[in-house]
Amino acid sequence: MDRRRPQRRDRLGLTIPVPQSLIHMALILAALTFMYVSARSVADDEFKSRFLDPLIEDLHLVAPNGYRGTGA
Repeated sequence: MDRRRPQRRDRLGLTIPVPQSLIHMALILAALTFMYVSARSVADDEFKSRFLDPLIEDLHLVAPNGYRGTGA
């Protein structure tokens, strides 16, 4: 029976004591979630009005001039 210890990975100066396959799977799930939310926000007007429009309004409150170069 082969009992391997978790491999230690050094990323961004942090040592992560988990197998590399777990990190890869988490990244794949995050990417799939991002793609799902992106596609749903484009295709579904109700989703957009309920979830994304309030977030965009909050961004306009935080940075009303945006990145148009109108700042000081």
